[in-house]
Amino acid sequence: MLVSSACFIFSCSSTAISDSPLESSKDLVSSSYSISFSKKPEWLDATFKRSNEYFHGFAQVEKIGSRQDYINECHNIALGNIAKQIESHVKIRSERKVMEIEKLGSESSYSIDKKFLVDAIVESDIILDRVENYGEWEDDRYYYVYKRLSITEYEKPLKNAIQSASMDLKDGYKYLIKDPIQALGYFFSAYRDLYPYQNQLLTTIDPIDTSRTINIGIETRSIIKSLIQSIEMVTDETTLEAIVGKPVKTPLKLLIYFNDDSGEKAPLKNAPISYYFVRGKGDLVISTKTDQSGKAVSTISKIRSPETHQIVKVTLDLGAFVGKDSVGRMILSEFDQAVVPYEMYELNVRQVIVYLDVEELILGSPINSPIVAPVLIKSLENQIGAKFSNEKQNTDYTLELRIDTEKLGELHGLFSAVSTINIYFKEGNSTLFANSMSGIRGIHSSYELASIEALKKLAEKVESELSTEIAKQFLE
Repeated sequence: MLVSSACFIFSCSSTAISDSPLESSKDLVSSSYSISFSKKPEWLDATFKRSNEYFHGFAQVEKIGSRQDYINECHNIALGNIAKQIESHVKIRSERKVMEIEKLGSESSYSIDKKFLVDAIVESDIILDRVENYGEWEDDRYYYVYKRLSITEYEKPLKNAIQSASMDLKDGYKYLIKDPIQALGYFFSAYRDLYPYQNQLLTTIDPIDTSRTINIGIETRSIIKSLIQSIEMVTDETTLEAIVGKPVKTPLKLLIYFNDDSGEKAPLKNAPISYYFVRGKGDLVISTKTDQSGKAVSTISKIRSPETHQIVKVTLDLGAFVGKDSVGRMILSEFDQAVVPYEMYELNVRQVIVYLDVEELILGSPINSPIVAPVLIKSLENQIGAKFSNEKQNTDYTLELRIDTEKLGELHGLFSAVSTINIYFKEGNSTLFANSMSGIRGIHSSYELASIEALKKLAEKVESELSTEIAKQFLE
């Protein structure tokens, strides 16, 4: 019988579980006759005939804790037993399918064994809502549940999936020449319908040629792969010039073509295209569609990384066909090895050149050896890759630094001074951002030495806090 492969009864206690439902039930319900419980149901008796037309799920749980908790646990265990039987059933059919594919000479790269567990989980989730709650019973110590699933009900979603996939496959062929992208949408829809059942031999009548039988799963996957490999991307310019923190002036343009079996090349309209940085970072239009002439365009509005060599990849967005959920991601993983068309744009990123307008003072007078400005400059060179110039011509930005100290007071021969810094980062006449820091105190034997101490402490603050904030605002 089919149920022989399942664990008939599970318990959450440490009591040993018998292999026989009858022996176990005798042990667990012997005391039930001394109290007023209903008669033991027939499904707990070994003489109960368990039809091989069902998957069976038995469970028993000791009545410990709240009633609702142990009842829910018992139901979940019974469902789990059915799910395990389904996975076992899937494994047997997976092995049979591998043998059948080998006999037919199909590609060994189909990888049934590697993904059957994923398929089993997906399939179990789909059919568990069709489980019948056959019976529940309790004695003075245990709660029992028996559930079952009709194999006919279990197979119904598969038949529906094949029927739906056949219709999508037929519609896909109808649009294959006049609208390959719409056809690809139908083919992926068919494959998504079939995906939970890829562990089975999905044979059906060919919706195009009714004189032959096909494995619709393998057929659909093969069509998708062939169609994807018929798509070509062409661009005239793959190397672009860019500057850190600025937009890229040249748009990322390309043309998409579909090459049919006759060798004709036609513009591909409405193709979903995805753009992303594989090296570097920036703001760009990450998804678009081709127009009627097969042209796709994206723009980069800002480069956010100081790397001098950055790369943007553009590819056909298969996620637009299969969705972004768990099933969609699993389907996408199957086509990683397919030759999905793509192009690479290389960005030669120039470091920004910053005109440095610095005024660093002590008590209102110029300092001979600046303390704060060199620390800030070195930190920004490391963080944003900036180059600094004392000549304003041919620079991208202006960094204004206004640094000074002032007397705070004297006590017992010790003098106090505080330092202040105001920063303005400009592009032309526009201030992109401004920042300041004040009240940094120094103490020494004179106001001048106290000012130097205050500037040293300010430099430390600038390096650890302010320069990072400037770089963050600039790049983000």
